[in-house]
Amino acid sequence: DVLRRILGLLLLCLALLFGLLQPAAVADGRAPEELGRTPGYFIARATDHFHLYAPARYKAALEVLAGHAEPILAEISGDMGITPRGPVRVMILTTDRDVAQLTFSLPPTPEWSVGYAVAGRRIIVLKTAFLRGSVHADVLSTFRHELVHILVRDATGPYAALVPRWFNEGLAMIHTRAWGLRDVVNISKHLITRKPIPLGELTRGFPSGRSSAGVAYAQSYLFMTHLRKKYGRDAPGSILRRVGTGTSFNEAFNQVTGEPLHRVEADWRRGLTWRYRYIPMVTSGGTLWLLVTLLFVLGYLRKRRRNRLRMEEWEEEEEARGW
Repeated sequence: DVLRRILGLLLLCLALLFGLLQPAAVADGRAPEELGRTPGYFIARATDHFHLYAPARYKAALEVLAGHAEPILAEISGDMGITPRGPVRVMILTTDRDVAQLTFSLPPTPEWSVGYAVAGRRIIVLKTAFLRGSVHADVLSTFRHELVHILVRDATGPYAALVPRWFNEGLAMIHTRAWGLRDVVNISKHLITRKPIPLGELTRGFPSGRSSAGVAYAQSYLFMTHLRKKYGRDAPGSILRRVGTGTSFNEAFNQVTGEPLHRVEADWRRGLTWRYRYIPMVTSGGTLWLLVTLLFVLGYLRKRRRNRLRMEEWEEEEEARGW
């Protein structure tokens, strides 16, 4: 009996200790006061892997996010072949007032960004509360994008800094399905007058300007699309898992693709230049009108030449007949 009591006490102590070490669950309804300076300012929802917060005015967006977060995680983590490493705190913060309500600080971001992830702290901030169908970036697509950054961190752990920014952002764009006409225009305008930005210049960061950053995001997406198409959908996840063991990024890339990064990049750049520089130049509205004009002029000149030759033939025939 004494041994049983001692064993029971030990088990109870272990259970209490384990419970203290685990993140506190977030109950539906009012968010814990330590998140916001004003009690009740934030509302919260919880799922198996996420603690979700939003100002009370965004209850509808929070409910949508709570209903889709787990299926989105299952889809993206399954595609990447990565196992999530614990709960993620997701916050909808659209104004400076929302941010000021927090009891902790967050890093500054460009004004034009619609979300960001603090992967080391397992935090996702969504600067939009628009629902699907809006002309603006919606809350679910932004969530998908930032979730990829968290999963990249989960796959690489203490070696996350070895992953280039272009790889991280390109993969996030693929899973956001965020490729549209604006991206095509950005990359085409850039390539008509300049060369593609070398990936080496996008390793540690992106340009701060909106237009230049747009080109960087577009190139990252296109390279990662090329990588998956040529070497398989699981290539990015395989590279990340190797980096997670301490292998350098370039070596992991070489192991998965069988080719060095610079050679794959050179091949991709050639196709990129042809597709987004020369084809848009030929198919643009101005170019088409120029071609139509040139064809009209050439047709007119050919017709004049044909008429002139015919007149010369008639004159020669008349001379031969003695008329």
